[in-house]
Amino acid sequence: QRVTRITHSLLGFVRAPEAGMQEIDLAELLEECLAVLGPEVRRSGTEIRRMFAHDLPRFVSDPLLLEQVFVNLIKNALDAIGEAPGRPGVLEILTTRDEQVVRVVFQDNGVGIPKKDQEKIFNLFHTTKPAGKGTGLGLSIVHDILHRLGGSVRVASEPGQWTRFVVVVPLTPPSKPLPDPSV
Repeated sequence: QRVTRITHSLLGFVRAPEAGMQEIDLAELLEECLAVLGPEVRRSGTEIRRMFAHDLPRFVSDPLLLEQVFVNLIKNALDAIGEAPGRPGVLEILTTRDEQVVRVVFQDNGVGIPKKDQEKIFNLFHTTKPAGKGTGLGLSIVHDILHRLGGSVRVASEPGQWTRFVVVVPLTPPSKPLPDPSV
């Protein structure tokens, strides 16, 4: 199963993003991602707090690639919450916009990310998960996808308390996908 997961992640990492550009309803896409992870959310007992802006316009991007980003970040949040026993798990998902971008903020009350790892978490094969659980591909793929779509991701975390990922996606995509940032 682990080899299959790694292979699937690697194939997603090299997939050409230009094939699927289309108009997106961000709230609808986030709800689809939560539905995909519904069994894990229920099993974890995590409360999902949706704070979606009502004025978000539809915009053009690749919904399959954004789904991969969002599912990865939600799954990581659920894992971090699961490692912080003794308190009810909460994942807040907030959407905002300005004239040129939409932002999606994922904040959990899980175990947080150690300070020494915060600047390395987007590096290929870097993982903070125990052996056998993480591949070190997820956040690297998230970073790569967002870069290619003209967006970005950043992280803030207080170890033992919370983690916040901020995803920025342009309302108007680049005319062609940007090159791989790792090359």
